[in-house]
Amino acid sequence: RLQPGPASADPLAGARAKALEAAQGLEVFTIEYPQAAQGAELSGAVGALNRAQAAFESARGDLSRIDAAAVDKVTDDFAEVKEKVNAHAPAEEVLPLAEDARETLLALAKP
Repeated sequence: RLQPGPASADPLAGARAKALEAAQGLEVFTIEYPQAAQGAELSGAVGALNRAQAAFESARGDLSRIDAAAVDKVTDDFAEVKEKVNAHAPAEEVLPLAEDARETLLALAKP
């Protein structure tokens, strides 16, 4: 007999894992972006940001079942961070937004 796996115990486990993946991507972004501001290549920071956003977007519907307001906030944070990155805004303007989104994602990731 097959035992039910952890995913069947929590139907939102996959979405929580994606929220954690997005939070980890934002953490990489917050490390890479200040280095890019000092002349390093921006592509590492942008790649981390894009991967984080893709992970979040892939689970957005399920995450909305956990906390729709938090999902809307993270969506807005991603949009604002991307806008600032495209404008080459200083790290001190960008990092608080990314950290804020990361904290919200970590809260969504908790069972």
